[in-house]
Amino acid sequence: MSTPNPPWHLPTQWPVALLPVRVETRFVDTGPTGTELWLRVLPDVLHVDTHQPALTDDEVAWGKQYWIDVWRAGRVSADEVIAWRRLCQLVDPQRAAWIARALEPAPDGRPGKPVPPGRPLLREPNFPPVTGGAEAWDRAPVARALPSQWHATLWRAGVAPVYAQSAPVRRPLVVGPSPVADLTSLGDDQPPVDEASRWLVDFQAAVDAGMAMRIPLPLQMAQGGIDRLVVFGVDTDETVAPETPAGRGARILGELFDAHFHTHGLGFVPPGTPTNNTAGARSGHDPDDPERIDRLRILPGQEPPTGVDGDAPVTARALGVPLVAQPGDPLHLVRGGAATGSPRALARAALGGQGPSDTPERAAVSQSAGARHMNTVTWAATWGYLLSDMMTGVVTEDDIRHGRRHYIDHVRAAGPVPALRVAEQPYGVLPVTALDTWTSTNARDNALVGFLRLLRDRVWRPSATEIEPETGLPGVPRLGGAGDQRQVLLRILAQGPLGSQWQARSLLGMDYLTHLWRFMRLDMDENWRVWQAFEPSQLMTLLELDWETRLSQATYAKRAFTIGGPLVAPPEGAGPADYLPWFAALERTWTNLRDQAETDGTQTPLLYRLLRQSALAEYATAARRLQQTVAPLPAEAYREAELIDIRPDRTSWTLWRQLARQIPLPGGSTAEVGEHLRTAPGTDLFAFRESALALAAYPAADLERLLAESLDLCAYRLDAWITSFATKRLATVRKTQPTGVHLGGYGWVENLRRSRTATAPVLFPPPGEPGPLREGAADAGYVHAPSLGQAATAAVLRAGYRAHRSSGDNPLAVDLSSDRVRLANWLLDGVRQGQPLTELLGYRFERQLQDHPRVLEQYLPRLREIAPIRALRVQHDADVEPVVASAAVVDGLDLYQRWRDGGVDWNGDPELPNAGHADQVALAEVLTSLGEAIDAVADALMAESVHQAAQGNPMRTGATLDAASRGDVPASELEFARTPRTGLAITHRVVLLGNDWPAATPDWPTTGPTPRAAAEPRLDALVGGLLPRPASVRARVEWAGPGAPLIGEVSLDRIGRSPLDLLALTDAEEISADGELVARVLDAATPPAGATGSRPQRVLPGRGGDWAADVLALDEFVEVARAVRTLVASARPLTAADLTPGGAEADTEGTGPDADPTLPDRADDAADLLGRLVTDLASEDPAVLGPALATAAGIGVLGAYVGPDATPPALLARARAVGAEVGARHAALLGLTTGFDRARATAEQRRDHDVARLQAVFGADFRVLPAFTLADPAGLTAALAASTDLQGGSPHEAGDWLADSAPVRAGADRLETVRGYAQAVRPDRHQDLRVAQLPYAPGDRWVGLRFGADRPAGSRLSMVVDAPATVDPAVPLCGLLVDEWVEVVPNEAETTGVAFHAETPGQAAPQAILLAVPADDAALWTRDALERTLVETLELAPLRAIDVATLGEVGQFLPALYFPFNTDGETAATDFTRTVPAG
Repeated sequence: MSTPNPPWHLPTQWPVALLPVRVETRFVDTGPTGTELWLRVLPDVLHVDTHQPALTDDEVAWGKQYWIDVWRAGRVSADEVIAWRRLCQLVDPQRAAWIARALEPAPDGRPGKPVPPGRPLLREPNFPPVTGGAEAWDRAPVARALPSQWHATLWRAGVAPVYAQSAPVRRPLVVGPSPVADLTSLGDDQPPVDEASRWLVDFQAAVDAGMAMRIPLPLQMAQGGIDRLVVFGVDTDETVAPETPAGRGARILGELFDAHFHTHGLGFVPPGTPTNNTAGARSGHDPDDPERIDRLRILPGQEPPTGVDGDAPVTARALGVPLVAQPGDPLHLVRGGAATGSPRALARAALGGQGPSDTPERAAVSQSAGARHMNTVTWAATWGYLLSDMMTGVVTEDDIRHGRRHYIDHVRAAGPVPALRVAEQPYGVLPVTALDTWTSTNARDNALVGFLRLLRDRVWRPSATEIEPETGLPGVPRLGGAGDQRQVLLRILAQGPLGSQWQARSLLGMDYLTHLWRFMRLDMDENWRVWQAFEPSQLMTLLELDWETRLSQATYAKRAFTIGGPLVAPPEGAGPADYLPWFAALERTWTNLRDQAETDGTQTPLLYRLLRQSALAEYATAARRLQQTVAPLPAEAYREAELIDIRPDRTSWTLWRQLARQIPLPGGSTAEVGEHLRTAPGTDLFAFRESALALAAYPAADLERLLAESLDLCAYRLDAWITSFATKRLATVRKTQPTGVHLGGYGWVENLRRSRTATAPVLFPPPGEPGPLREGAADAGYVHAPSLGQAATAAVLRAGYRAHRSSGDNPLAVDLSSDRVRLANWLLDGVRQGQPLTELLGYRFERQLQDHPRVLEQYLPRLREIAPIRALRVQHDADVEPVVASAAVVDGLDLYQRWRDGGVDWNGDPELPNAGHADQVALAEVLTSLGEAIDAVADALMAESVHQAAQGNPMRTGATLDAASRGDVPASELEFARTPRTGLAITHRVVLLGNDWPAATPDWPTTGPTPRAAAEPRLDALVGGLLPRPASVRARVEWAGPGAPLIGEVSLDRIGRSPLDLLALTDAEEISADGELVARVLDAATPPAGATGSRPQRVLPGRGGDWAADVLALDEFVEVARAVRTLVASARPLTAADLTPGGAEADTEGTGPDADPTLPDRADDAADLLGRLVTDLASEDPAVLGPALATAAGIGVLGAYVGPDATPPALLARARAVGAEVGARHAALLGLTTGFDRARATAEQRRDHDVARLQAVFGADFRVLPAFTLADPAGLTAALAASTDLQGGSPHEAGDWLADSAPVRAGADRLETVRGYAQAVRPDRHQDLRVAQLPYAPGDRWVGLRFGADRPAGSRLSMVVDAPATVDPAVPLCGLLVDEWVEVVPNEAETTGVAFHAETPGQAAPQAILLAVPADDAALWTRDALERTLVETLELAPLRAIDVATLGEVGQFLPALYFPFNTDGETAATDFTRTVPAG
């Protein structure tokens, strides 16, 4: 290829890394006869660098805090993970990793054990001099790693190639908006770009930036199109001293990988990883996976992987980039020049957040190592046996050694370099070269390359294009190519990367057939040998070979059989982790291998069979080489005999006989060949054992993939063999130049043709728009939707409709007019309420019949018979049959389908009108209306499915008419039809808040145990302030007198109960005569003069006639207590998150001190109390039982209360009755404590555990108010202080607001009721409500008031607080959340969406980084050499899709897997017929 380009001065000592780009093209007529191809080059995501290396002040502070937390963790991994997660809550995990790397301190002084909170570090971390001060976004994204200039070559058969070059590429190239760009001068009709990024939207600017070309075309290309277009370029700039292009390329590529790692993510992609979510598996990349986030964490003193076969070393070695940070790179600069050996992106992607000690193990199970080990263990049984036994005389022993080394080291089915992931895009990394010009100083390599060229040109390429007679498709079908495109698509989708089924067939050698002919005296033509070798001779002629081998004279069976059984792991029994070490064991003798041909008959894994055959083949190879040296046998003895001992005068040297043979050794001793080889070092058998042991560490799924890859290499993977020589040349290059790489880019397009859709001139362009303008003739315009999501749905529906517009029945021809959507929504709403869709349609149909002007009701009975509501009934024999479920209504869906399909006999059914009759016309009208209703539902469900798919909700995309009618899916809410409204979110919370409430003891004298108050003194004090004073509550009691009953009074303070006790005693709907509260009142009564008996008879309802107004009756107290109890029971304990905007709770993730230090002690006391109670209740001593029952009553055990006059038998009976309940509570308490590790639990877990313990003692409805401390109390303090100002100067607005909210909010109503009672019975209580609004700003107006002219600037948290006169947010708080809700104040403007019709480019960037290596010994890279490499790589790609079935005659000899078979077991053999599936 002769081109008019200046020569490059790029040494071939370094490879060229070609990064993919996207190429967009357009044919443009420049005159009556002239045509240009306008070509635009767009960088791929791989080029784009959005990383901001400099840190903000906040990031510096966060990073230092992270390392301080790591220091405090004292090498406790769990606490280090907590520190990492805390940092990741502040920034993205990728950015967090960069911050941590930038601030990583020197390892000196890191504590060896945890440092408790509050205790200072003995030595603060020694941080590097990172300055901070940067903005969060301070530069535009740029494309890096671009070439100096783009070159383009265009080909068409029969036409001379066209060459073109771009202007010099602007580097770095801005590819997005800049934070400092001034766009104020741009008009509304101009794109928002500055001069640096104008090339993205302006073609001439792209030409000037070197990212576009105008290429004049010859007439044949202009009219007939372009067969192939290749665009490529390399950084050839030598003016930037002292860096060479190769050194600069390694630096830029390493920095680019770092930038991706710390922005959108970079990692390795294991083979077989799903790239999309499917029903069977999730995508291999989940950015929100907690484990993935934890793998990104930065640990002190991390080192890069050192294993030779690790993913990171293999990739870094191939690309020539260092694995650790280098002086002058962005990390070194942001650290202020502080030295660091921090692993870079590739190393961190392989480390995955693990410690250095895990690195060797991770490297040991890498992709590269696994392929090398599998090739090692399978070589002898596959290629080794083929070359030594089936091609004897063609290849020498040295040829086999050379082939083995090349196969193990360089031939890889999955590629020699692991695949990378940048953001969500996977990229292969593939060494490539020009095979046509390959030369080497190694004659064997040259011979093998020549043979590969012959196979490629004369077998594989013709097979790719040859049309298959059965299908009419080429061997490698492609969309847009020959054949039925539906069949092409199905063929493509059916292809897989690996072989999934293996078959075998028998092969008979010429020696065997000759003796068979002689023994059987077969009547065969004398030229049968010639005919037998006809096809092999044809192939040899095609490949210009003169080989005479067993293969060319063998007879192949016509039919093949499937090899069944497991591939690697049997369903049960010994798996690969068991049998691989068995093969690797040094003590494994050849007789063990001989005798253990199977593990479990038909369940013997294929891998086991291959390993056994390979191990024995390694013995055979080693025996051959040993005996040739010390005790030679006849030449034919080293090749597997087809017939054993067939001649009486000659012994067949089977493998068993050779291994059992005694041979002389140096020093005069003798040894058995097999036993000597078992321990002889340096043999291939030793390498086999080492690899078998290494493979034992791999999961079974990986082994299956590796085995399939290895077998495929023996079958049809010519592309992998060709690539192996590029891999080998790359390894040679890296031995002399381990680092450095030339950087370039590439892209290509094939079968480029002018669009068949002509454009039309725009006759009336918009005002001010320069012409000429053209538009597509089939432009579908735009759809304006209420939201961006609905615009996306409209776009998908429109695109689907256009894609099927040529079909007669377009499935996406939907009508979503408002009346149809309303009708569909009405029907689906009925389905959601439990009505079948078929019945709803039937009701609608029958109602229309009744409302029709003509009288049509008389036809209903017959129509119900034609289409009744049916159901399925299961018979006794398990058969299912449809039966009529209801004849009360017609099945609307079934009736319409019958009518549509001609299933209603108008002229033959006597109960229906004849066709054409007025009634029949009227019925048809109603049926048509029924069809429109059905169609409306179907269209709505279709639109809803598309809408959910467009919004990323695949689980809700199955809504179809049939599914809804059968009930397979719930009837969907039609979200696509909802008009979304955004607004200002205002969160309202109503709370009871305080520090420690004033103790209620002065007003609430108690006698006996009050464990509730002891367990929760804060709530006890809070409730005591809401209830009437017990001394002001009286109960009227009736005593028996000498004549008439006597009336006495008892004040409630005499029963000696705490507020929480009385709250519990008022739980019943009515005060029962035998309830505990009444019993305590009666027991506390003092008899009046003249009363008989020691206890009143009953409690009388109502008030005394002479009571003062401030005295309450017992039933009035109960009413107030019930209101308080309802309030407490329906509220929940406050947390710090409730008092902060956005719910940002104080840190409770660590294992620091408890926020409420008294809570554990109170829980412990309650637990001890319950334990003692269990013991005491088991006693028979009345002196013990009495107090025990009083305590049981105090913790809420029903029936535990006994009066002061209880007899010992009564005490014992009551103790036994309540003992079961107390025991159950104790068992629940023990269940909570079992397995709970308080030392390792977080503060939140400890708090919840203590609350659960208290509730186990006192009952599940027992309220606990844990104290908490606000992380930043200043905002709440200021807001509470400004309560009156927030309310517009009136402190009573909050009270009015609560009264207005009570009718519509149950929680607000409960508090309003309690406050009303409290105002009546406790006038001394602080009654004013306060308002706190967060975030607080001076001058704010409370959102609970009517809005003025100014709306709130942002979302607000409004709290209405009922609290004591003084409350200090700076000290521990507690309280109850009474009610909360969110109001949304609609915005004055909404963001809508517009979906435009635009033909998107059909070309995408390749998903591979190509590593071009020189094919010859030229000193410099040339344009022609790189272009030839690209073209050959492009042509090699289709050959990857060829399989054995596609190869025609050559498939007769493939795969190259030949295994000996001997029925008597007289030599090493493998019987695959034992695995044939039954039947």
